[in-house]
Amino acid sequence: MGRRELQKQARRATLLQAARAALERGDFSMRRLAEDAGMSEVTPYNLFGSKRGVLEALYVTLRREAEEQLARLGPRAPLERVFDAIDLLAAGLASAPDFYRGFFGALVERPVSDRPPTGDDPGRAYWRHIIAQAAADGGLRPGARQDLLARSFICLIGGAMQDWLDERITAEEWGLITAHGFALMALPLASKDAAPTLRERLAAAEVRLKPAEPRGADLEGPGGPAA
Repeated sequence: MGRRELQKQARRATLLQAARAALERGDFSMRRLAEDAGMSEVTPYNLFGSKRGVLEALYVTLRREAEEQLARLGPRAPLERVFDAIDLLAAGLASAPDFYRGFFGALVERPVSDRPPTGDDPGRAYWRHIIAQAAADGGLRPGARQDLLARSFICLIGGAMQDWLDERITAEEWGLITAHGFALMALPLASKDAAPTLRERLAAAEVRLKPAEPRGADLEGPGGPAA
């Protein structure tokens, strides 16, 4: 890598660090990134293209950090790695709520026109990769549609994340709900050896999860507030 490319990578890293701080403070903008990094206002656009570009680059960084943390756990049973990833993100939501609310809130709020045509992003790719690896390691029975499992699970994560962003659930509840949901989805597809892990996870989550209580809009049906 030449000197010019090294300098470019250094500027990208500086801007991503500034993005983390700005998201945690709740004042994320391209102008603010440039100011905080001591760069010209056009530099973030030159290096990332748009706010979405910054968010996706930051997501790639977060994914790499998560993968490194998962690797440090050492060998695990195939489906346990999925639960490890859930636990890891739940711990992040609990320890750095301001950052994650700013980060995921920005991803949710971005205009549809600013999203990739395929609807893909590094987050979806992260979970698909983890589930695909679990399947390759023998966590799912032969012929099981791991792609559909991943798709359904990603939808579950998105709904649970929105509830967390709206402060309807805690970070701990987010982890329990997503772990319980994955276990329910994966159990019919699990290999004989992996099924006991899923049953144990189901039982553990059911003990700790409280019954859901309707609030606000949940009480309203198509005709208005429920009787």
